[in-house]
Amino acid sequence: MQDLQNSLNNLMKTNISSDSNLGFSKQIVEAKGAVADLKIALDSAKSSTGGLDLSKFNESLIKSGRTLESYREDLIKLGPDGESTFLKLA
Repeated sequence: MQDLQNSLNNLMKTNISSDSNLGFSKQIVEAKGAVADLKIALDSAKSSTGGLDLSKFNESLIKSGRTLESYREDLIKLGPDGESTFLKLA
């Protein structure tokens, strides 16, 4: 769980260069927003032992109106680091 949190923090801090003429800047901003949302969802689903309470995490997903698939799609937009971060969640 801590490794996943660290990866999410690193993704939020990463500056990814892009060509704004191709519209990548907007995708990257949206993907970083998804990283922040996922971090909040995970923080709210921590169990008392520091693990992940899946029922709380599922409730958080339902409240946000997002799915794991939508998070996966956004994280992949951030490149290999985003993809490896999602795999830590899965």
